[in-house]
Amino acid sequence: MQQQSGQSAPQLQKPTSSLQTNIKVGYYFDPVECRYHYRSNGQPVSERKMNGIVNRMRSVYDEQVQNLTKEAMEGELSKVVYEDAMRATIKRAAISFAALGVGGLDRMTFSEYGRAGAYLGQDYRRLTTFADDLYAGNISFDQAQNRSTLYIGHQRDNYYKSRCIPQHEAGFTTIEKRTLGARVQHCPDCVSYHDQGWKLMGSFPPPGTDSVCQSACGCSLERRKVPNEELNQWLGTRRSS
Repeated sequence: MQQQSGQSAPQLQKPTSSLQTNIKVGYYFDPVECRYHYRSNGQPVSERKMNGIVNRMRSVYDEQVQNLTKEAMEGELSKVVYEDAMRATIKRAAISFAALGVGGLDRMTFSEYGRAGAYLGQDYRRLTTFADDLYAGNISFDQAQNRSTLYIGHQRDNYYKSRCIPQHEAGFTTIEKRTLGARVQHCPDCVSYHDQGWKLMGSFPPPGTDSVCQSACGCSLERRKVPNEELNQWLGTRRSS
């Protein structure tokens, strides 16, 4: 059944264990610091490592929707079957990215599922139009492949939007910086965010938001706590240590 624009956002139910990412196998989440730690030694997982995990997850889901779109264009899937399969894949991506950001499926509240569901509803509506174009032959193979991955890029934003805010620690300030992704070309908005270096937490929009590239964004958002006496040495720079 197609999602109509007048319908409410899809209601996400708690997924089965098969939807869980493997992030919790080698890591545990500290809700005070709002970050993962290695189970083996208790050391915090770096922001670069986490962004790498996010990007690998995106690659996995990108491949899934591209394979479905290829099968659809080759006539192996009916329009109904294609839309159902795409919705299921996009839904898995939405929950996986949100769960990764919040600290695991066990930390997903009903409000988290509701927020992800509202976000997901936008893509369900776009998917119907996309499928109409695809089955009418109005778009090329390359165009279809690129458009299919935008739905996963949109869900990738859930990771950054669901991250909790670290609790205040006396004597420290949390700062953040945007970093360009591995793409050869970047939109002017993302370049501007990148060039501003470290700023106080909350200064930047999540990747994929408030930028021309939107869900095609491959940039990342990094946080760290610094001693208050060193704050001015970080702000406006792109230093890493």
